[in-house]
Amino acid sequence: MSYFKGKYTLEERTRKYESARERYPDSILVVCEGNRDPCAAHCHRLRCLPDLTVAALKKELMQRVGLTSEQALYLYVRRYAPANTVELRNLYEKYKDEDGILYFEYAEEDIYGSKNKQINKRTHA
Repeated sequence: MSYFKGKYTLEERTRKYESARERYPDSILVVCEGNRDPCAAHCHRLRCLPDLTVAALKKELMQRVGLTSEQALYLYVRRYAPANTVELRNLYEKYKDEDGILYFEYAEEDIYGSKNKQINKRTHA
């Protein structure tokens, strides 16, 4: 179960969504949670413009999580990995939760191996 959904009832989450929509009517409320450790430290709430792409959301989330260029971030919405070019408005219409919030799960991965691993370089004479 999602950390956010476990912490707040459906009624509370719906109120949070409605409150955000009143203050920011042109925004989509997004919750991104880490899939390895669903806890408060890995739960990020964002207000996003509908034309924001998945790539831009990944970039923002990478900064919040503190990932480096040697790490990759994968986003999933209901176990579906959307293309980087998809706009949030399209995902929202198809995948929004009953509380009005769009939930993402993210996974991090080292793409070049361990940070301590050295790459052997050959020199040609």
